[in-house]
Amino acid sequence: MSKFLEQAAEYIKENNIGVFRIAEYKDGVAEDVTIVGCPACHDSYSVAKAFVVAGIGMLVDRGLMKTSDTIAEIFPEEVSAVSEPEIREHWKNTTVHHVLKHQAGFPGGHLDIDCQDMYDYKDRDFLRYCLNTKPIFAPGTENRYSDAAFYLLSRVFTKVSGELIDDFLWREMFYDLGFREMAWSKCPLGYPMGATGLYVRSVDVAKFGSIFLNNGIYNGKRYLSEDWVKKTFDDPGYELTRNNDGSCSKGGMNGQNLIVIPQTGRVVAWHGFSRPDSRGDLHRWVVDYRD
Repeated sequence: MSKFLEQAAEYIKENNIGVFRIAEYKDGVAEDVTIVGCPACHDSYSVAKAFVVAGIGMLVDRGLMKTSDTIAEIFPEEVSAVSEPEIREHWKNTTVHHVLKHQAGFPGGHLDIDCQDMYDYKDRDFLRYCLNTKPIFAPGTENRYSDAAFYLLSRVFTKVSGELIDDFLWREMFYDLGFREMAWSKCPLGYPMGATGLYVRSVDVAKFGSIFLNNGIYNGKRYLSEDWVKKTFDDPGYELTRNNDGSCSKGGMNGQNLIVIPQTGRVVAWHGFSRPDSRGDLHRWVVDYRD
């Protein structure tokens, strides 16, 4: 075990931070340490969104789609079936870029299955539900964080590629990275929720993050273009956005985290159930750590 992980474990225990397992990637090596006895995989909650960003980026890099494509262009039949003309017009003006940036007009917290009962939506077709949702602002005019945006991106991925995003990532990325168990919560029609519900090992999240640390490359193989990594890190970017301390991170409900730290060449990921007041302390400790 690395000195970093040994000291991280000590810090977490001494400060009673609710972390189950913490992982590190540095200098080509990924490893983790278990703080308390727990299952191998945990729900990463909104950290899952970073995986969707990577999947969409792979399709863009392969020329299968553009972020300027509109939702109406991707789902012509589904948008045509929307009953209200103003909503149909909205999707004609809403691009994939808008959805990636949470600028698609969804209400905040929409389709958040972590906090809401999915059966309250009264429609097993979540795509139809999303497309018929009355927008609360014009595309690109506001930012309103919503899980509905990343469920929509999961469906965009399948429409463009012809396969589920989890199946694609297993074949095109996860196997090469040596992932172990992984599962993604799905909607009633069997599509990954995209925004949340990714059950995965902490060490595998760290390996995934190393692709962004290394400008799209893992173990000598390119998975994402440098241009897509830059778009991801832009301020504000596509989920893994830059912090004032120089790191780039994506957090999830109950304290999950993925932190890419270019200045130290380190990626750190953890799962847990932590107090809100303790999460910033651990983030700062990790970013400030020097070997």
